[in-house]
Amino acid sequence: DSFPVITTLESSNINACVGNNIYLQNGYEDAVNYWWSDGTRADYLAVETSGTYWVRVAYKLGCIATDTAKISVMGIAPTPDFTHSALCATRDIEFSNLSHSNDTSQINDYLWQFGDNSTSTEANPTHAYAKSGIYNMQLTISTTNGCNNVLKQTLIIDSLPTAAFVPTQACSFTPIQFTDQSSTPISYITDWQWIINDSIYIERNPQATYD
Repeated sequence: DSFPVITTLESSNINACVGNNIYLQNGYEDAVNYWWSDGTRADYLAVETSGTYWVRVAYKLGCIATDTAKISVMGIAPTPDFTHSALCATRDIEFSNLSHSNDTSQINDYLWQFGDNSTSTEANPTHAYAKSGIYNMQLTISTTNGCNNVLKQTLIIDSLPTAAFVPTQACSFTPIQFTDQSSTPISYITDWQWIINDSIYIERNPQATYD
């Protein structure tokens, strides 16, 4: 059998940064085993120093293909990171950038891809998802030394919860049991705040007495 496609790295000359990973450009769909020149066996090469590297790849039926690339290290890749506010559909979600450079360079470019065909180039954007669901988003950052890095996250966007409850019938000066029946379609409810007779309760199913 022959290897189904040509196995090649991203290029014969690759400019990369410490912290980046190099993958196959062609042939990765059918590869089952990797042997890199630095002795690693993952499906990628973690860049550490400049030099000439090769990869030998085995296809599932045993065929072998090899490619070589010269990698030039330009600097150290930055570290992308962020936090966000509550993930509720139709509400503005605030994304707070926590990314940082790992050398003397400065971060000069941001690309947020929210997974719903929307993007932003702001450092700290806000974004509202039109409906609930699971979205694969990523943040790509670049620095003044030409290095970049990517952080990917899966976000679960939930609809706003529906508040509902049922009280028991009782007489004055007799405790009334309030039973929560609120719901949310994807995640689960973690906090409650009841205002009953000018008093605040934070348990899920409180009791209160009316005069």
